[in-house]
Amino acid sequence: MLQAEQLAAVFRSADATVLASVAPATLYELLAAQAGPLLVHRINPGPERDNLSFLLQHHLAHYLPNPQALLEVLLTLSASPQVRAHWQQAFWQAAERERVAAHERARQNAELIVHVAAQQEACPSRWLSSECVPPSGHVRHNVS
Repeated sequence: MLQAEQLAAVFRSADATVLASVAPATLYELLAAQAGPLLVHRINPGPERDNLSFLLQHHLAHYLPNPQALLEVLLTLSASPQVRAHWQQAFWQAAERERVAAHERARQNAELIVHVAAQQEACPSRWLSSECVPPSGHVRHNVS
């Protein structure tokens, strides 16, 4: 079994990483490993369509559902160090933007959790009642 750093080295040494499924955990592991470019060959039904949309919107992957098109891209990346370097550089720039954005989202989520916990501590049994004020910027829905 490969250790995390060994697996990361394998991903970095590849001309591209081909995905047959799109899951957020896999994406962030590949971003951390500095793998890329990412080529998505297919997606599973359900939330993966939204995951693929996210990847494409943020320029983190290329979607190549046609096997012949995928093969052509792989052959081009393998045969041309310049093309491969261009695709890798573009991926790494997009990956860095997403890493920064993900860290910011995590920071904001942590702040929200701390704020909610403080509100709950201030009014533990009646946090959603009209006597307590919800965190700023959040809408309170009274449940009857």
